[in-house]
Amino acid sequence: MVDKINVAPYGVTELDEKHFNIIEQVINETELEWNDAIVLVDGDSSKQKESSSIRSGKTSFLPVNDLLSELFGKLILDYNLNFSGWNYDIEFIESIQLGHYHKGDFYDWHIDSFQNPSFRTGDEYHPDKPYNRKISVTVFLNDPEEYEGGELDLETRGPNAEERFNTFKLPKGSMVVFPSHMWHRVRPVTSGVRKSLVLWIQGPPFK
Repeated sequence: MVDKINVAPYGVTELDEKHFNIIEQVINETELEWNDAIVLVDGDSSKQKESSSIRSGKTSFLPVNDLLSELFGKLILDYNLNFSGWNYDIEFIESIQLGHYHKGDFYDWHIDSFQNPSFRTGDEYHPDKPYNRKISVTVFLNDPEEYEGGELDLETRGPNAEERFNTFKLPKGSMVVFPSHMWHRVRPVTSGVRKSLVLWIQGPPFK
């Protein structure tokens, strides 16, 4: 999988049929609980809010099982160490979120990393150890022909550049990997349903 990844501020690759089928299998076997999309406040999962001015859509979480951990863990670790030059200190996949964007749904400009570090609830080994999101991943679950709008924009050249961002609307099974502190957005969907999977990889805060 990794030899299709670009060496850039972000990476793009395409999952093969075997690995994409694993994702679909987990989704199909999970009893999904759909909720309105929420926004975390300062990285605190106990402080969540609905904010229709920032985000609109439906989300559900998948269990982080051995199949998904192996699939994403190997690819992200390889990209982090061998392709991107990031060499981030990363430790675990925080969560895997399934997102459906219907007509009018969007996610305005934001970053995934937290203003303040988070702490792992119930971590018996490091109960007071701080963490933050370092790597974000988006997997496109359906083809661009199935919906209008819904493009993923990544700010790759800064807010003052003439061409501020790169835009992605990729085939089913495509994956974008980028640093969690990179500004990004999902443009409003104008028809159909945009389906995606997002996950965040955490590690000790940058010093």
